[in-house]
Amino acid sequence: MRLTVFLDAIGVQPNCEGQNWTQILNSLLKQYQLLPVELRREARRQGRMLIHDEGLTAIAAAIVSGPPPTPPKLRRPGQLDRGKAKCSRCGTWNLKSIWETREAAETFCLNSNDSGLRAYECPHGNGWHVGHRREEPNR
Repeated sequence: MRLTVFLDAIGVQPNCEGQNWTQILNSLLKQYQLLPVELRREARRQGRMLIHDEGLTAIAAAIVSGPPPTPPKLRRPGQLDRGKAKCSRCGTWNLKSIWETREAAETFCLNSNDSGLRAYECPHGNGWHVGHRREEPNR
């Protein structure tokens, strides 16, 4: 966004060609780097003053709209419904999902196609978790 403001501040129409933000950034960087050093310095100076006065988002949105936003991900039929809430005390790599009832956790296990998953009660009383059964150490 800053590059569009910098270029626009010195009267250069920003080149926002591309299908995604990475391509747009690359085209803006190429356009900016082709300017002489003194003109780039002036663009930054004027652009910073505009950003300070009016705000980066407001100015950049008036200059360029960018690619259309990506649509939200929709649940596919048959996609498993994971617990929405997370347990603040349980988890190894990430926080564990919480199911309110044992039945909901067991339904998730059955639909997961992973025969090793088991529902178990949270040791801290926060509902039910799903995980793989721990192996007992050999004695």
